[in-house]
Amino acid sequence: MPDIAPFRGIRYDAERVPIEKVVTPPYDVISPAERRHFHAVHPMNVIRLILGEEFPDDNSTNNRYTRAGKYWRAWREEGILQTESRPCYYVYRQQFTVNGKLFTRCGFLARLRLVPFETGIVQAHEETHSAPKEELFALLRATAANFSPVWALYHDGEGRARRCLEQTMERVAPLYRFVDEAGVTQELWALPAGTEAALGLEQVLAGQPVVIADGHHRYESRLRYQAERRAAELARRSDRAGSPEVNSGADLEKAGWNYTLTYFLALEDPGLVILPTHRLVHLPALKGGDARAGTRSGSILELLGPVTSPFTVTSLRPGAGGAVGAAVEAALGALEAAPAGRPAFALVGSTGEAYLFVLNDDEAMRRAAPEHGDVWRRLDVAVLHRLFLDPLLAASVGDAGRDTSEQAQVVAGNIEYTQQVGRVKEALEAGGSGGGADLAVLLRPTRAWEVAAVAGRGEKMPPKSTFFHPKLLTGLVMDDLEIPTG
Repeated sequence: MPDIAPFRGIRYDAERVPIEKVVTPPYDVISPAERRHFHAVHPMNVIRLILGEEFPDDNSTNNRYTRAGKYWRAWREEGILQTESRPCYYVYRQQFTVNGKLFTRCGFLARLRLVPFETGIVQAHEETHSAPKEELFALLRATAANFSPVWALYHDGEGRARRCLEQTMERVAPLYRFVDEAGVTQELWALPAGTEAALGLEQVLAGQPVVIADGHHRYESRLRYQAERRAAELARRSDRAGSPEVNSGADLEKAGWNYTLTYFLALEDPGLVILPTHRLVHLPALKGGDARAGTRSGSILELLGPVTSPFTVTSLRPGAGGAVGAAVEAALGALEAAPAGRPAFALVGSTGEAYLFVLNDDEAMRRAAPEHGDVWRRLDVAVLHRLFLDPLLAASVGDAGRDTSEQAQVVAGNIEYTQQVGRVKEALEAGGSGGGADLAVLLRPTRAWEVAAVAGRGEKMPPKSTFFHPKLLTGLVMDDLEIPTG
């Protein structure tokens, strides 16, 4: 079962820097414009650690990773970043609104021992792309630190962990309380190791596996770093005589690099919000310039052809020339009203057409995904990929010899992910020939129980199946991997 541990967190000194001006979202959701903004807002902003500036003359000894290491060490020497005097867990609460409704989400930060996914102790729920892992690994090598937490889900059906967190928030003053740039209220409390509440959290987590909700790239990069550090340490010792414990490396079990900074949230938490990630598809480049894909005439269904056969397709805005914004809203409304027990998604074109797709052939998914279980085969996003998007991409590139995978098309700029309805409308208004999108595929949010069920079978959802909202801030509390556990 999971091995969790308190740690001596590294935190900004709130008396020397305004905490709200030095924290950021995770690196992977920061746009180029936001990156520039965070660099400008404060000279000690954590952006310099996680996503520093890049320059034309960067090289192997002077680059954004080596500069991050220098900032990390300098800020600690100067007291900008301070080390907690004793090991703690950290209670982390966020209050936010979605569509006018107020949510409160409360979890806690701890160290989680790194173990391979094959053990079933820590379970992944989503496939990952390779490029971000290389960047994260380079940053680990340069800093030996975790700046952003992995996000893990666990069960708290009896509310025991929740009561431990509430007890801490009632009895202790928060370390930080502020409203961030996105309007989210952020609060952090220290929960010292060995207290009744801390022991209660450990007991709840001791009897169950955990599922990674967000941060798969971080976890996998940290597994690789753990293996490298352990191998290097054992090699260093190989020429030295020592006790059997030292020779075997058993004494390394408490090393900080055996753990990853992790945020734990109960699946039952009322503030667990998952947003859908919509797909924007640009077809002309895939079609090799076929004008049908980029014009505002003709029917989308004519373009899609046999891809639509496993679905009941309902036209929401017949004919071309309709207002794209209204078509998107009609599609979202129809999708919300679609039967919860049937896989579904909506399609909107730059023509103004809109359609609701509901799977009517369960055998089609059994044929397309025989290696997966029933829960996976009934995911909206899985049906979208196996029966619609993958065949569409394959047919679009035809015999051009190009990679038809979604990842390749994301890299090529032919598929874009977004959670923002405004971005969907904007891209469709521009159209494929105007640098926007020819089609938008709108999805319903994946449900938390589906995440747990799929991961529990050792399966992984397609990339970008979930978007947990809001993201956890980076920079509230960080972890020095050179500090042992205990």
